[in-house]
Amino acid sequence: LRIGNVRPRRISSPVYGLDWFYRNRASLSVRFVAKKGRVVVGFREKNGRYVTDMGSMGSCCVLAKPISDLLPLLPDLVHSLDAYKNVPVIEVAVGHDLLALLFRFMVPLSDHDHQILLDFSKEHGVQFWIQEKKSPDSAYLLDPNDSRDLFYRISDFNLDIRFLPYEFTQVNHVMNAVLVRLAMMYLDVCDTDRILDLFCGIGNFTLPIARLGAEVAGVEISECLVKKAIKNSELNGLSDLARFFAMDLYKTPLNEVFNLVGECDKILLDPPRSGAFSICQQLNYYKQPKRIVYVSCHPASLARDAGVLVHQNNYVLSEMMLLNMFPHTSHVEVLSIFDLDS
Repeated sequence: LRIGNVRPRRISSPVYGLDWFYRNRASLSVRFVAKKGRVVVGFREKNGRYVTDMGSMGSCCVLAKPISDLLPLLPDLVHSLDAYKNVPVIEVAVGHDLLALLFRFMVPLSDHDHQILLDFSKEHGVQFWIQEKKSPDSAYLLDPNDSRDLFYRISDFNLDIRFLPYEFTQVNHVMNAVLVRLAMMYLDVCDTDRILDLFCGIGNFTLPIARLGAEVAGVEISECLVKKAIKNSELNGLSDLARFFAMDLYKTPLNEVFNLVGECDKILLDPPRSGAFSICQQLNYYKQPKRIVYVSCHPASLARDAGVLVHQNNYVLSEMMLLNMFPHTSHVEVLSIFDLDS
């Protein structure tokens, strides 16, 4: 087996989790179908024109149980609103003990609709968020007195990581906990390490690294996510070891990153689907970290970047592993170790 034109020295057995009821995040499309005289709620079909009528199915076996159980109620809830023709999307997010629904409205929320959603929230224990503007961070709590926080738990590291319903988190919390545990094992974290976590988000890998006693700097493009990561480090008692910085890693030269955060012994890379090509290209101009743990959700970009790390930067692909993060889809998560060839 090769990843691109690089052959791993070791390929570990794939890791599997729950086959059903694993998805804790989803974007549900909403459409009023005049011919049927009712609202349809579900995923968009492959061609993008139609919405699968999941609400009438009674459940969805890939969605986490709190979402799946509530799904049949959503079409009638939307249809009862004044703005039933102006709710294009419902974002759903499940935390450790809370279900949040973010309704996108194309018109201002009326008093009537506010009360209907508030009554539904109280009856079913759901937390509602409302987004009336284009930007997701314009969303606000329907009930400002609702003090509950969305969070997911990584028990191995005694961490509760808080997030907002529109912020990126892994959709599969069970497999994410496995992924974090494996990444920490692959990083071989020591309390003398200085580690750089690139594309750190809200601290999914940064905080476990800090919990193991290493100094770690997380870098992320979004200032909102960086603020949330800082807050998570404070709430988990790790602000003395974890630092966070807002920088666009696709536009900021790597020397500016190192000048700000300092040199590092190891790097954790968890880029978006586009990968980390420009970062990998620049590594041979600096004191290279002895180990890179690369978490990829897109094997093609990983293959491209692996070629750069191995053929231009003197790394070897020591080990790789596939994780079935997204059952019943063609997508996988790939965990790889690159070691500096001595």
